[in-house]
Amino acid sequence: MGNSTAQHIAGLPAKLQPVATLWFEKLAEQNVALPDALISPVARFVACSEFAGKVMLREIPWFLENVASFASDSD
Repeated sequence: MGNSTAQHIAGLPAKLQPVATLWFEKLAEQNVALPDALISPVARFVACSEFAGKVMLREIPWFLENVASFASDSD
């Protein structure tokens, strides 16, 4: 796990840090690295939902291909 990832995890509440750490370790086992801009929001996301984290790990190629389309430009 990279230093940037560890810093973002350290910013989470203490009870959520182990969950996020484990998720990023599992991601590293898949030899996948997230872009720096995604580390903080993904850390919060997976720390709050074990189910969502499992789905994201399973579908990480799809997520990385489609994450740019998640932003809404409609105002």
